[in-house]
Amino acid sequence: CNHIDDNCDGAVDDIVKVTLYRDADKDGFGDPATRFMGCHIDLRAGVVANDSDCDDKNSKRNPIGGC
Repeated sequence: CNHIDDNCDGAVDDIVKVTLYRDADKDGFGDPATRFMGCHIDLRAGVVANDSDCDDKNSKRNPIGGC
C-alpha cells in the first residue's frame, strides 16, 4: 500500500487491497452498501473491514446492540 505499481502490471497496490466498508455511526460495524477496495492502512475512524451493520445511522443498532 504505497500507491506505486511495484510489479509493473498497470495496477497500483492490486495485491494488497482488501474490501472495506464505511462506518458512518462509528460503532465498529460497516454498511454493506458502501463497499470499496482499500488497504489496511485505510482503516481509521469511519472505515472498517466488516459489513455487519444493520443500521449505519444508529450506533445502538448493530449485531451487538440488536438489529
